[in-house]
Amino acid sequence: MYLQFHVPQYECVGGLNRLTADWTVFVVHKRKGGCDIEKYVVPKGFTWDGASIPRWLWWICGTPNRAPRKFAACFHDWVYGTATVQMKRSKADAIFRQMQVDLGTHPFPARVEWAMVRLFGRSHWTSRPAGGWDWWRYNDCPPHGAEGNKEVRKS
Repeated sequence: MYLQFHVPQYECVGGLNRLTADWTVFVVHKRKGGCDIEKYVVPKGFTWDGASIPRWLWWICGTPNRAPRKFAACFHDWVYGTATVQMKRSKADAIFRQMQVDLGTHPFPARVEWAMVRLFGRSHWTSRPAGGWDWWRYNDCPPHGAEGNKEVRKS
């Protein structure tokens, strides 16, 4: 698996991060004779709080809003909070780790954060409401999780 994406356009508002444009992430799976490409679009207006890293891990991983971690956290939070995205939790966590490494995070802290979401993220995954989590969105944000967020192409 490898990823294709650009760093998203965002703004900081009141300690939160908010996308100012749709953000497209391609997940590419190589296979014999070609590849499968999955396209995910995180919608403009999606708001997230950075990575949820306990303070006692900051000495290893860094602070929650440090780039590039916050971009990987954006995609991860969107997938975890959007019940209409068809993806296994293990894959969402693997993309979170890979995206951090692709953006320049050292593999060790990326693996520590991956282990933390694998160990403690289940409660956020299994309790996903059909419309997604509302507590991190502003009232004027368009609803995320609209149909058409995933497109699979085989080549």
